[in-house]
Amino acid sequence: MELCADCDKIDFHAAGLHAPGDPDYNFFSLDDVPLLDVMARQDECFLCGIVTRTFTEWEQAAYGGFGRLHLEEARVSFAAERTKTLHEIEDNELGEINESDEDGDKGEVNNDNNDNDGNNDDGDRDESPMDFPSLFRISVSYTVRDPEGNGWIGPNAVFQKCATEVNNVASIFNNTSSNEWPDHKEPYLGRIRPLVADCRLFRRWKDYCISSHGTKCWAPFNGPTAFRIRLIEVKQECVVELTEKAEWVALSYLWGKSKNLTLKKESLDQFKTPGFLSRDRVPKTIYDAMILADAIGEKYLWVDSICIVQDDDLEKMEFIPRMDAIYRHSILTIIDAAGSDSQSGLPGMHDGTRTQVQTPFTIKGVTLVRTVDPININSVGYLAESNWNTRGWTFQEGMLSPRALIFTKEQVYWQCSQASWCEDGFWECPNSPTIYRHGLVDELRNIWSSNPNLVEKRYRQLVEIYSQRKLSYESDGLDAFKGILESLKQISGLEFLWGLPTFYLGAALTWPAHDEAIQVRRRIGLCKYSDSSGNIFECPFPSWSWVGWVGKIHFEEVFGTLTSRHASLVFHKIHPDGATEIIQQNLEFKEKYASRRWNKEEPDIPKPDWRDESQTMITRSDVPVSVFSRNVSTIVLGFWSSTAVVTVQYKHDGRDWDFDIKNKDPKVLQNEVEFRAQWGQIPRHPIEMESELVRFIIIGRCTLSAARAKEELIAIMADLETDEGLTYRRAIVSIRESEWNKLEGKVWNRIFLA
Repeated sequence: MELCADCDKIDFHAAGLHAPGDPDYNFFSLDDVPLLDVMARQDECFLCGIVTRTFTEWEQAAYGGFGRLHLEEARVSFAAERTKTLHEIEDNELGEINESDEDGDKGEVNNDNNDNDGNNDDGDRDESPMDFPSLFRISVSYTVRDPEGNGWIGPNAVFQKCATEVNNVASIFNNTSSNEWPDHKEPYLGRIRPLVADCRLFRRWKDYCISSHGTKCWAPFNGPTAFRIRLIEVKQECVVELTEKAEWVALSYLWGKSKNLTLKKESLDQFKTPGFLSRDRVPKTIYDAMILADAIGEKYLWVDSICIVQDDDLEKMEFIPRMDAIYRHSILTIIDAAGSDSQSGLPGMHDGTRTQVQTPFTIKGVTLVRTVDPININSVGYLAESNWNTRGWTFQEGMLSPRALIFTKEQVYWQCSQASWCEDGFWECPNSPTIYRHGLVDELRNIWSSNPNLVEKRYRQLVEIYSQRKLSYESDGLDAFKGILESLKQISGLEFLWGLPTFYLGAALTWPAHDEAIQVRRRIGLCKYSDSSGNIFECPFPSWSWVGWVGKIHFEEVFGTLTSRHASLVFHKIHPDGATEIIQQNLEFKEKYASRRWNKEEPDIPKPDWRDESQTMITRSDVPVSVFSRNVSTIVLGFWSSTAVVTVQYKHDGRDWDFDIKNKDPKVLQNEVEFRAQWGQIPRHPIEMESELVRFIIIGRCTLSAARAKEELIAIMADLETDEGLTYRRAIVSIRESEWNKLEGKVWNRIFLA
């Protein structure tokens, strides 16, 4: 088999499972080979031919033809791609917990749960990646100019070492009995996945996980295991209502814009009729899931559009907060990561729905086959670029599921906390080191650790990821995250108020957002809630919570920890009857000023003079009448804080926007004197506005470790005038305490933040 000089440099023997010390344990790379040179050699070099065909197939699928891409600067790189072992990932998780315990300031949460991570307690983290057995596959990465932008894009195809004798899925069932896997002289070899999926494999994955992994694949959870639930009985093709304990499969999919069959009040009796949910009536994806549930030995399937009455707001309010229980207590979740709507169907469940044919080939004595992983652009996890991964509701569905069957365009994956399997590889190797890859990132494998400090970090990670997801209806902003909040509550004891943990409210209120004003805006939808009598109300989302905004929240990237100190402000909830209630917070830093070495580290900073401890309480008589006349008490925070009037001067960047413009570091001035400030969220404003008078209101302290010695305060920016006594966050800014103390006209004010 002829190879060109470039391809002859590739170490094909690096492919496969290798232990440290093995001469083939090799991180080889061959970078920046001109793509046009590869294409020119496709008839002479066997591998160049494969690499060229792979690229043209991707170009055809991505752009519908040829000619849109400029290939003069395009490059191809070859490398040994390493996949981690589960032991290595668990070791990293243990290190993350230890670092969380050691770093920064700690708060206490009322939590009796032990940390059920399955990790050992010795805390040893001296091992490096080179200490673990590793699975290597040969990655071919293309880099080409993005025809729709100024950056670079390119597919990434992967080739794996392939079994040469028995290399298909059906062979598993010819040689083994139930719940057993065949022994392999060489584990983790590739296999040929069938064009039509063999559901026996999915059933064995499920049965093996349940029997062998046991409770390891169920996160610590204290929620109810039995409650009223409506399910599809898949054989009878109808809806049933159950109150006793049952087992079910859940479905996560995209509704899309296609016409969906949904349960309504008037059709409930029809849906309960056996045979009503027939193939000709039910959307393809849902019906395929019904077939699959039956094939893997399950009686019931839960689907949101069919199991919740869609025109009954009270029922929605009953079941939406229970999404955590619905998905966490499911036997598994079927994830349709390939479809764009409910009519797409599950690839592999029928003839013609999968098209990539795998053909093994041998080079230098090594048999390889191209995987049927999605060809992603500039991403790692196989789910990263799916439509499913862009939507708001599917985020919590994926995070809450203890086990998942994940359908991509060309193959199905299994994912639980102890295993990650795929149709195109013999990854079921119980007697070998467990190779593990998460569909997104490894950090999300053990998302439900009950370690208090890891909980706050995971919360911030989840918020940041979720804030980048899309919702068809902005009013779903909180509902689509409630299941995650409820799970966090169950494992940690934390309570949440409009998506913020009340125990850490003083720090959580300082969340920063995207650094371009045009990228973050107020959420315009209304949130529905009910009172104890079943009356339904609507209210806007609060400006003080991240859930009241649309756009990326930087809760992980440029934030410290929620356990960091706060400004010791006393926040009050306002009840509909006018009663006020103090929100109990972490008080570890209440006496922080007494412990600071004021005149040693920074002698130029005087002791803060902006606080007035004599006025911190909010009573019924203090609350503006508008809170009740507008029926917005549920979104109002009452507190006292230091305020100052300043001028914000905007610097335009010359772009002609017809709405708010991109800004960088607007100036903060008072009496023409500039004060140093750093924006955590830049305010939106009309393009013609050069400056404006605004109010700064202290809301907390900077949570970043590097800023602690500088005594950074966090202030929200609000309009100069209130809205009938109500104030709204427009932006957020950090300012040194010494700078704040220099501001003139500071007033200790009663604030009602809505």
